[in-house]
Amino acid sequence: MIYAALDALFGAKKDGRRFFRGPVGQGQRWTEFCARLERLDRNKLIEDATEGAAAAFGHFRTCMEGRCLR
Repeated sequence: MIYAALDALFGAKKDGRRFFRGPVGQGQRWTEFCARLERLDRNKLIEDATEGAAAAFGHFRTCMEGRCLR
């Protein structure tokens, strides 16, 4: 679904969109996952994604500064 929609940007190249192809042999599960993503509340999704990204990059920074929690 998402993988195919990126044809306009990537053409036949797989690089840059492999994640969206999903695992081999899991097509039905991956399709359902993508369909559920499409039904999510966009505002809440953006808010959660932004908070998650800030937390992840904050953790990366801590690790790069040598203060990584294990």
